[in-house]
Amino acid sequence: MAANSRRPLDGRTRNALTGALRARLGEEFAEWSLWVSDEGTYYATRRHLLSAAELWNGCAQTVHADTGDGLRDRLAEQREQERQALVQDARQAGGPR
Repeated sequence: MAANSRRPLDGRTRNALTGALRARLGEEFAEWSLWVSDEGTYYATRRHLLSAAELWNGCAQTVHADTGDGLRDRLAEQREQERQALVQDARQAGGPR
């Protein structure tokens, strides 16, 4: 993998991007903490720990992307993984399929 060739963001730019990211995605994905790193990578970390079923079904504690749109896509994928984990839990408990 090639080294990241992006220049580090200054604090003001990083804070502005983080604020814009939170304004855009914060309500839809309120269960995640959102921020932009000094290198300009977009991150989201869950506000809760994952269950064994969530881990087993591919849920991640933290996801990242190169853009805000990419991060939204990753978060939507994680939402689907959570749904699958709930279905798996219900099946193991003998609930509806």
